[in-house]
Amino acid sequence: MEKWSKILAISSYGFIIAISSMLFFYIGYLIDDFFGTSPSFMLGLFILAIFLVIGKLFKEVLKQKNKEN
Repeated sequence: MEKWSKILAISSYGFIIAISSMLFFYIGYLIDDFFGTSPSFMLGLFILAIFLVIGKLFKEVLKQKNKEN
């Protein structure tokens, strides 16, 4: 049962990637609209969100792997 909860926790990162990337994308859009810089902040924050969440997922996987050993 514990193994399934770990798999479920790690698989939920797909939803987290989608939600956080769209949120950062929207915030970037608002910043670009305010400053008049078309896709700069929008794309930058979108890519930042994806890298941050994937980095967090990688750390979580390594932590779970070290617990098993």
